[in-house]
Amino acid sequence: MFNYQKLLIILTVISVILSIGAIKYFFSINSLIAVKKNTDLSSIIGHDIKDTQCKFATIGHLYSITQEPKILNQLVMQLNAKNFDAVIFAGDLTVDGTEKQWEVVNKFLSKINSKVLFVPGNHDLINKKSRDNWLKYVGYLSQEMLINECNFILLNSTNSMVADFKWDKIVSGNGIDDTGIEILKHIDANRTNLVFMHHTLYSSDLWLVDHESPNEHDQNAVLQEKKWNKYIVPLLRKKVKLVYTGDWHSRIVSITVRDGIVYIANGLAKVSKFSKDNKLTYTSTYVKDNGIIINRIIPITLSK
Repeated sequence: MFNYQKLLIILTVISVILSIGAIKYFFSINSLIAVKKNTDLSSIIGHDIKDTQCKFATIGHLYSITQEPKILNQLVMQLNAKNFDAVIFAGDLTVDGTEKQWEVVNKFLSKINSKVLFVPGNHDLINKKSRDNWLKYVGYLSQEMLINECNFILLNSTNSMVADFKWDKIVSGNGIDDTGIEILKHIDANRTNLVFMHHTLYSSDLWLVDHESPNEHDQNAVLQEKKWNKYIVPLLRKKVKLVYTGDWHSRIVSITVRDGIVYIANGLAKVSKFSKDNKLTYTSTYVKDNGIIINRIIPITLSK
């Protein structure tokens, strides 16, 4: 399992390099930057990157650290030090969407200085009550928002109400909801369009690598990939530059290039393999006028 995942990562990185000419973007990936204790964060996380169309952070699986206040405080420090235009939480902010869990999440969110955006994960929409809480505190399931020169397209890939909240469907994603489809149908190709969702609907291979297989959810992952390729890719092609997902269980980012679209998956680490100091990684992205996108992966490290 480990070797296959490592091979997949190597192959996807190679595919990015080979695809640079086709997609006209260059990626500089500084993987797993160590944040030392008492280090000036601005010297680590790239304040030298200027003249951007937009700069943002993408975070998946926040629920993995919501009971770790020191890690949450460290994350707030890092995010605020960078002064992002937006911070996108790519699903699974909560374990099962209770009021008590949202109290913790909202307290954390209130400390972030940047614009905060969301897409729901399967844990956030696990039942009708959790869905109601999501709409109460977030206000939307799928949404489109223009920030500076970048168009952020936020998609509900859980689609749990259509699935009647059946876990075997929503755990690997149940496709994009109707609101999200309508947004995709009307994308302005002249904008810098960036898509965010929780699930890796575009690749059943990633699902198989990322979970213990075979399991009862594999078939749905394969079905969703077929639907994605048939119905969604034609809406994205030549209009969307990047697709971000948050349902990924590794400290190493996954990069997939298909149809001229770059897919980036990140989320929490497998907690059995890493200490609680390094449960979560996130990506920071800088979109520049000259077509250069710089992507960094920054682990969270506790300050004692």
